[in-house]
Amino acid sequence: MPGRRRGLIRLGTLSRRLESGTLVLAVERIPPLGQSVHDSQLKEVGSVTSILGPVACPMVEVKTRTKKDQPKEAVFYLLE
Repeated sequence: MPGRRRGLIRLGTLSRRLESGTLVLAVERIPPLGQSVHDSQLKEVGSVTSILGPVACPMVEVKTRTKKDQPKEAVFYLLE
């Protein structure tokens, strides 16, 4: 829709960071694969590469674009 503002949607929190730099997030909603993920500063940190776990408590892997450390329990967002 023309003129529609992009909305901010809370995705979830950091569960762990893998040695490869991939982030594992405990999520509140299941995003589409390839969806861009943003930090609390609205900077893009990476994109969703896989969905893990049971439907009741899903997790996603996010391939990061930078090696920036994220604090434990950091909150991540999607832009609509």
